[in-house]
Amino acid sequence: MKVLIAEPDKSLCSKVESLCDHLGYQHTSTSSLEEAQQHSLKTSFDLIYSAHYLDDATGFDLSRHIRQQQHYQSTPIVLTSKDPQPVLIEKALSTGITEVFRLDQWLELQAFFSRMGEHTAPIEGRVLLVEDSLSQQLVVQSTLESFGLQVDTAIDVDSAWALLQAHYYNLVLTDIVLAGNSSGLTLVNQVRRQPMPMGDTPIIAMTSYDDRALKVELFRLGVDEYIQKPIIFDELIARTRRLIALSNLNAQVRSSHTSLSQFLSRMSHECRNSINIILGLSRLLKKNESDFSARQFEQLGMIERAADHQLSLVNDILDHAKLQNHQLQVEKTNCSISHLVTETIDMFAFKSEEKEVLLTSNIAADVPHWLLLDYRKTKQILINLLGNAIKFTQQGSIRVSVSLTQHKAQRMLDLCVSDTGPGIASADQARLFEAFAQTALGRDNQQGTGLGLTICVELAQLMSGHMSVNSQLGSGSDFHCLLPCEVE
Repeated sequence: MKVLIAEPDKSLCSKVESLCDHLGYQHTSTSSLEEAQQHSLKTSFDLIYSAHYLDDATGFDLSRHIRQQQHYQSTPIVLTSKDPQPVLIEKALSTGITEVFRLDQWLELQAFFSRMGEHTAPIEGRVLLVEDSLSQQLVVQSTLESFGLQVDTAIDVDSAWALLQAHYYNLVLTDIVLAGNSSGLTLVNQVRRQPMPMGDTPIIAMTSYDDRALKVELFRLGVDEYIQKPIIFDELIARTRRLIALSNLNAQVRSSHTSLSQFLSRMSHECRNSINIILGLSRLLKKNESDFSARQFEQLGMIERAADHQLSLVNDILDHAKLQNHQLQVEKTNCSISHLVTETIDMFAFKSEEKEVLLTSNIAADVPHWLLLDYRKTKQILINLLGNAIKFTQQGSIRVSVSLTQHKAQRMLDLCVSDTGPGIASADQARLFEAFAQTALGRDNQQGTGLGLTICVELAQLMSGHMSVNSQLGSGSDFHCLLPCEVE
């Protein structure tokens, strides 16, 4: 990055030079318009800094002379002034100055210099350029390569598709009207139908048509940016830089997310094995009640309950990690809905009796006895919902009901868990299904991970369903899980 500094004040000039040195920019300094003009003819500068007043002119005069040179039409020009009033700023902009800073806005000036350097820095990545005009192809390719990009070229959809299947690209830059029977729209559609990472590849469309309907269609198909011909190459580079940076950031996030999910899965498996050993031993010891005093037997019960609680937490984390890492698949079988409900309720019968909470179920008469469901995942949703209901309902009843309903013109199975618990405040309901989110009551009790309902939502979505809640503080809650009603 090369900077021209036009500043007669030696202390300010030295300060700007130090900033350039810090950022690794090359710089040339002068105090007059005449010298600045001479330097601008000999060297191509990427950024120009000017004081308001020079030895022989003003910064406005310098800007006018600089803008008369063709290759400086889009070069950033910065003016500093002791007290830039609106009239002065308006005049500065009219002469081609990009930005005006007060002399005391040093931090803002530093940020501007740093940002300009980012715009001229090399870009790392591989670009597929699809353009059937060889002259246009050469110009665009040369411009992209001048910024360090590796560019592969194609003249039609077939050759472009062959390259896409053979290589990973950070960006696709395609003309809309191409040689052959297919257009750039066909290529965009093909790319977006692919799984990641190819399906997520950033795409810039180029066209000479200034058609509003075409632009809307392009964005609907999945184009990220739109550039009209004749191409403004500064615009092309800016859009290319931004899209590749976003693409790289998304790839890093996906990689970090995958690594974290794999780590959680491994750790959860290891923890679960150890907890199961403790849980198994405590239960074996409790079978020989006569061998222990009442105090010792009570302590064994405490060990068992603590291990059971820890196992529940670890299972939540493990399930969440699997869902986030897309390791779970839907496995539908022909199963009995009544058996599923009864089996799940039986798991909580002891706890409900212990708390003297009535636990009942009801299946509507029009619900088919046999349904195509992923039995394990549907049961997991019911277990999580019933577990929460038992946890927070201190008196009254809990009811599991199954019925049929219409949702968006589709027949759905409605699994509902209703309780007479404390209810949920509207403020908590807004983020109830978010990972690690808990209601105020849940936080006070310090029970669970805040993942149970999140897992319900993710499992329901995996099975093309969704979750919802109806609740008022002090009036209990109704949790609904809607799943497609399918019969074999």
